[in-house]
Parts: sequence; structure tokens; C-alpha cells
Amino acid sequence: MRKWFPLIIIGSITLLIDQVAKWWVINNMLLGETRLIAPFLQPYLQITRATNSGIAFGIGEGGSPAFLVLAVIIVGLLLYVYTNTETQFRVQLIALSFVIGGALGNIIDRIRFNHVVDFVHITIPDFISNVSNFADHFIIIGVVILLIDTFRQPQSEPDNTPADAENNNEMPSISTEIS
Repeated sequence: MRKWFPLIIIGSITLLIDQVAKWWVINNMLLGETRLIAPFLQPYLQITRATNSGIAFGIGEGGSPAFLVLAVIIVGLLLYVYTNTETQFRVQLIALSFVIGGALGNIIDRIRFNHVVDFVHITIPDFISNVSNFADHFIIIGVVILLIDTFRQPQSEPDNTPADAENNNEMPSISTEIS
């Protein structure tokens, strides 16, 4: 049970925050409407109700049923990885919980609306303007945690046995123990 605690708690909180925020946006804003969060954040951060039937950044617009199937398969694979991750790799379990919770938030949208509800509007003038949602941000947080954890893992030392002596000049590979 200790192994499943991060997924149950973090995944549930992630999903709840995402779905409550989307519920508020749907019930209080018109499609395309923008609201300021605070004047000093303008134009960098605001709330804009939008939809996305594609994947990240609107790529593949209109492919929602296919992306629903893909998202379900990915969550299934992530649950498989989670199941096979040792309990001592707590950071990986936490990161996977963020990714799974976020992915489930977007899956719920695709089932309910045939698109994802977006509302976090980030703009960097002359560079980017993107509308996303909390589920997307939780997925990114989980992936960043996984990447940081991967790079901070200690590298295994070569054996210096005769067979390994020839390979000592090779660059070490980055590996993470997930199984």
C-alpha cells in the first residue's frame, strides 16, 4: 500500500485541481473570453477559455478520438511502469503520479467534450502565446522531476576487469533504475 500512496494522493489531488478549475472556467466564461488575473501580470499570464482537440500546442487539431485512444494507452503504460518501479525510487513514483493524474484530467475532457478545456494563457510578446490547462502543467512537472532525477542518479563505476579495461575510455551512459 505504501507504494501506491503517491499515486492515490498526488494523482487524486492533481485530477481534482484540474477538473475543478475546468468546471469553473466552463461555468463562468464564454469560449474565447479572456480575464485578467492581476494587472501586473498582463499580458504575460491571464485566463482565456479555449478548446483543443489536438495534442500539445494545438498540433493535430481535430484528432481527439485518436488522441483519446493514444492517451489511454500511454496511461496504461505509465501504470505498468509505476507498478514495476521499486518503492525506494520514491521521486520516480511521485513524478509518475503527476503525469498520470494530469493525463487522466485530459482524458476525462476528451470523453466528456471531445476536446480538452484550456484556460491558462501564457504570453511572451513576440515569442509565444499558448493556452493550456493545469493537467498539462502537472504532466510537465512530472516529466521535469523525472529528468532531474535521472541526471542526479549516481553513475555506476566500470569494473576494471580485463574485459572492461578496454572500454574505460567510453563516455558513461545515463541510466535510471525503474524496474
